[in-house]
Amino acid sequence: MSIRAVRFAVPVTADVQDRHLGRLGRALAERGWTTTTPSASSGLWLRVFHPVIPRVGESVCVGRKRVRLYYYDSSGDVLGRVGDLPRVLAGIEARLEPCRRAADVRRMIA
Repeated sequence: MSIRAVRFAVPVTADVQDRHLGRLGRALAERGWTTTTPSASSGLWLRVFHPVIPRVGESVCVGRKRVRLYYYDSSGDVLGRVGDLPRVLAGIEARLEPCRRAADVRRMIA
């Protein structure tokens, strides 16, 4: 097994990050996900997780690839363009679907 180097996109300014991550965070909150932004010292990321299982989740940032802005996950994979929010939401929810299922099971047991 080989580990490939992940090349992140060109960083964007904090105000651009804040605007697009805020928009994504509000859309995810409407769908039942919890979001936080960790300390600014590590760069601006949006942490997405299920409220019942807060230790497992996905981190999202905004980066520039050529002239377009994209959302990237913590692995450096493109989730979608910032203008294509439905695709980005679907990608995040697909990655976190096991968390949603685990939270449902945890609720049924409790």
